[in-house]
Amino acid sequence: MCFYLDKNEKLIAKKDIECYKIFLGNKNRINSICFYDMVWKVGVLVNESKKENVLLIDHDNNVIGVGLHSYKIKELINKSWFNISIKAKCIIPKGANYYENESEYVSDQLKIVKIIKDYNKYE
Repeated sequence: MCFYLDKNEKLIAKKDIECYKIFLGNKNRINSICFYDMVWKVGVLVNESKKENVLLIDHDNNVIGVGLHSYKIKELINKSWFNISIKAKCIIPKGANYYENESEYVSDQLKIVKIIKDYNKYE
């Protein structure tokens, strides 16, 4: 997944920023869509700030490929083209580095706050 830059300005979160993300798996094993070996848990911060190439800008294409991608508004997770199994409300925590465009964020830290919809559950 690539994040397309509107402007080339890295920001620092002054407060927790609410966002939304889609995942694969179920409530017992939540996986990122692009990095299947990354396991997430509700309430546990994922901090990629020390990893190489996180939030590195490809200036030729004006994109960021490596980072924790999320959507700005809940309705966008419903329009995603991924075949998903989990929708979640997340936060980019205060102090995290991030970029934003019209509809998305990419950050170096992210935490799942709440599972909104688990498609593995029959309701």
